[in-house]
Amino acid sequence: MANPWQLISSHLARLEDRLAQAQSAVESLRELLARPAHGPTIEYRTVREQSAIGIREVVDRQDVVSWWQGALGELRGFVAARGLRCSGPICGLFASELLQDERGEALVFVPVDGDARPVGRIDPVVVPGAELAVAIHRRPPQTIDLTYGDLGIYAARHEIGVDGPLREFYLRGPLDVTDEHDWVTEVGWPIFRSNGWRWFARAGVAAAGPSLRAELGPPVAGAWEAGDPSHETPRMEPDRQLPVRRPQGSTTG
Repeated sequence: MANPWQLISSHLARLEDRLAQAQSAVESLRELLARPAHGPTIEYRTVREQSAIGIREVVDRQDVVSWWQGALGELRGFVAARGLRCSGPICGLFASELLQDERGEALVFVPVDGDARPVGRIDPVVVPGAELAVAIHRRPPQTIDLTYGDLGIYAARHEIGVDGPLREFYLRGPLDVTDEHDWVTEVGWPIFRSNGWRWFARAGVAAAGPSLRAELGPPVAGAWEAGDPSHETPRMEPDRQLPVRRPQGSTTG
């Protein structure tokens, strides 16, 4: 028979963990409400379908940062060891359930040229194109909910939000700098647009996209491509699985 004091102790630990999560959620909501009314500058962007290598897993929201950091390092090491040529920055794709239900599918991927065989938990994938509203997050990943909040409010206010995964572009991260306050992430929210041309929507007063690009230097080829009016991105239906697929002819091994 289990020791009653151990049962009480275990139950207390679970309650404390839940309380800590609730306090964190409350603080995030307070910070969101305290955000400046004008919000950030938001860019509309067309992202084309990409061939990539990635690590994909269903994760809990409380574990996503540590999982994400491990996946980043593993992918960077794989690219270097295999001598692969990257065609864009490391990116992340996250099912909306990860924010809404605290658990969902996540994918960290690197767009690459050429073929790559699966090794361990690294698989070749084809990441679908999308229309996105993009804002810049310049702080640690623990506060990225605030930027998602800005984008969600913007999409709802302009009635342009659609179902689909959230996307992140890691322009400067833990593999590039030691201070997490120097990290720079572009956060993408899926939207509907009637045309494919990229333009800037000023939801704020400063910090426009071009100034960031000047600060970071020339982008990797293909990282920021203008839209193509002949390119159509299918509307994604809500699904707990990310809409990525294996390249044709790929095999496990």
